[in-house]
Amino acid sequence: MNVLFYGTGLIFIAFFIHLTIWKIRLPQNQTKALVQIFFGTMIIGFLILWKSSAYITILGLPAPTTTYEYFQLSFFFVSLTTAYIATYSALEVDSPSLVMVMNIAKAGSNGLDKNTLEQEMSNDVLILPRLRDLVAGGMICLDRETYKLKPKGIFIARIFVAYRRLIGKVQRGG
Repeated sequence: MNVLFYGTGLIFIAFFIHLTIWKIRLPQNQTKALVQIFFGTMIIGFLILWKSSAYITILGLPAPTTTYEYFQLSFFFVSLTTAYIATYSALEVDSPSLVMVMNIAKAGSNGLDKNTLEQEMSNDVLILPRLRDLVAGGMICLDRETYKLKPKGIFIARIFVAYRRLIGKVQRGG
């Protein structure tokens, strides 16, 4: 129980730091900043818990003391952190479907004219923000008028290609 409590506490601390930094200034490479914030919080939190474990008892739950508890705590923390970062990257830029639904919702009960919606769904809204994120994330670069994969982008592309091959060999459905 104490692993769940202290792990969740550290996640909330990291999340609060994340929100505070984003309110002050939005980092250029948000994913990298999230990794640094969350793993920095984990390391500092572990050090504080380890050094002060004899003195820390919150709600009757003692701080972790054994290597096994710290292993469980790190597994829990890393699992939640990676899930959050993966989810955050999906929310970082509005998806095309979300932009469409939001525009239709803004139109109210009369709905949105088909031609108006098609005009609003331009490359400036859907494609260019994603390209800027890929450049900022170090996955691609713009060489004159040509986008090229960088080593990080090649690595990620290989993962997706391998995954798609695997899924292609698996029967579709349920």
